[in-house]
Amino acid sequence: MRFLLASVFSLIVITSLHAQVTVTNSTFFNIGDTLRIARAGNPEVIQAGSAGTDLNWDYSALYKDTAVQIVVKDAVLGNASADFPSADVFQDVGFGETYFKVTPSAITNLGFLTNGFAGVPVMISPKYNPALVEKRSPMNYFDVNTSEASFLISFSTDIVPDTFFTGIPFKPDSIRVNQMIDRLDVVDAWGTLSIPGGDYSVLRERRRTITETTIELQLFGLWVDLGSLGLQFPGVGKDTTLAYHYFSDTEKETIAVVTVNKDDETETLGVQYKDNGISGTFQPEQMSSVLLKGPQPTSGILRFDFEPLTAPAQVDIFSMQGQQVFSRSGLTGQSVLEVYNLSPGTYVYRVSVDGRLAESGTLLFQ
Repeated sequence: MRFLLASVFSLIVITSLHAQVTVTNSTFFNIGDTLRIARAGNPEVIQAGSAGTDLNWDYSALYKDTAVQIVVKDAVLGNASADFPSADVFQDVGFGETYFKVTPSAITNLGFLTNGFAGVPVMISPKYNPALVEKRSPMNYFDVNTSEASFLISFSTDIVPDTFFTGIPFKPDSIRVNQMIDRLDVVDAWGTLSIPGGDYSVLRERRRTITETTIELQLFGLWVDLGSLGLQFPGVGKDTTLAYHYFSDTEKETIAVVTVNKDDETETLGVQYKDNGISGTFQPEQMSSVLLKGPQPTSGILRFDFEPLTAPAQVDIFSMQGQQVFSRSGLTGQSVLEVYNLSPGTYVYRVSVDGRLAESGTLLFQ
């Protein structure tokens, strides 16, 4: 009997050591928290892999490309607090503010203040209706949730620069932007995740997001889709993204977010992870001088000197949320890039050679 009891006790201990975690609202961010997030310069070295239990993901070879610190503040201090009266907190992300409601069961994104959206260079504060779910509590293995969010905002063209209407025979009276989001979240795995500076017990949530954004112009009393006029703007249209979010039961940052090709999940497009202040095991080669020659800030012209590189370069530009907004490859020598379609704000650029980072930094568009 003593041997049986000892065996049962050992089994309980072993099981508890490898049991899945439950993510609760103790990991929800609150006023005064600082979220530290790094973006990987070598996302291609990892893969999300298949679903399952008691898995081990080793992402410790990631190195830091750029890093941001986001302070969570009382919503009443925000510039758009009057537009979001039910918000509890907001985050200042550099070129705008995002407002959140925090309840015991969820963090929801109520909307945001931005100085440019979908190519429209104007200060607007869209409100999601219903709000967009950012995190739920409690979260357990094999939870399945669907959610929808959308906004519709219209404004007079009097506040939009005339250059925005280049190519349009008539200046419209008004503009409206419509965005619809449809998301499916499945907690498909649990295990241990290693990133530079730490190992964490995590739940992994697979998020498939379909986003459709349209811009319409009011011409002679009728609303006309901008796409029907043959005009293209970043972020406009229908897009599907697939990302894996790794949540721990102790940290307020998401431990990692791995974005993959929706058609080929073995291709990793980008990774952001909790910044523990560790650079990682690989650093890009140091150049004798910086490749970006300016100007900074810029209104749409970027000059690079790729002479120090041994092979053609690729330049990618990302929004602060990680969305790729520009890409050009095969660049050599003295190069001038024209990027006039980006809204004012802060962006991140990456110069890579044969898939490896050569330089990165921030860009300010005005």
